[in-house]
Amino acid sequence: MQKIFFDIPAGALKRSPELQDWIQHGNAVIGLLRQRGYDRVQLQAENRIDLYDLMETVIFQESMHWILQEESRYYRQLLEPGDYVTFRHQAKRRMEKLEPQLRKVIRQDLERLMQQSDSFNVGGYLQFSAGRLKRVLQRLLEEEYQRLEDELEQEEFIELLRFFISVQPPLLEEAHLTIYQNRFTLTDEWGNDLRQIYLESLLEEEITNVSDNDLIMSILITLLPRIIYLRVQETPKSSEFLWLLQRVFGEQLIWQQADSR
Repeated sequence: MQKIFFDIPAGALKRSPELQDWIQHGNAVIGLLRQRGYDRVQLQAENRIDLYDLMETVIFQESMHWILQEESRYYRQLLEPGDYVTFRHQAKRRMEKLEPQLRKVIRQDLERLMQQSDSFNVGGYLQFSAGRLKRVLQRLLEEEYQRLEDELEQEEFIELLRFFISVQPPLLEEAHLTIYQNRFTLTDEWGNDLRQIYLESLLEEEITNVSDNDLIMSILITLLPRIIYLRVQETPKSSEFLWLLQRVFGEQLIWQQADSR
């Protein structure tokens, strides 16, 4: 029978149904020792691999809880309360998606540290020994924070555009926008090319390095059609732009069925 002393942070037992199951089936004993915020659990199994599997699971669960607690003060200062809740939720979901990769790092550390020991302290590992795991988790939080910041900035930009549209009278009755995979056409109700009219109105200004999406948005915001008829003839590479058009122009945007080919 293989036995290992497993020191877990106080409260970890409630967060781990797998460990609770081991205790209920008599394969783990809790309450042997409690000091400095840790509970000691004695794990036992015929196969050491089974012990490592359970420990890996608990460590993964605790690593998510630990990194969010560890970094909470920093991100709480950067985000509004509601945005911080969203950040934590999204970060946790992303960690869960990366579970196989994170568990692989934990398993390698676990096997290395347990070569000449019959005990393992989860909190100590996360604080002092989990170098690679800590770097991965911190980078993940940084990326998730940046992604949320970009979303918030885009939301502010959309609200600004919607406000501008709401206070300006339309300069055009209707516009017809057809989007293809790598190009677009934008005309008025008489078939006049609005892109050409817009570019000619800039006189001496030169337009360079402007994407089609930015150009479409600029033309529509400048001319402010009362109704925009949108036909997606071929799905564009950036389908998010269609979502942006809908958010900015709302009921002004009328979707039309693409021509059959």
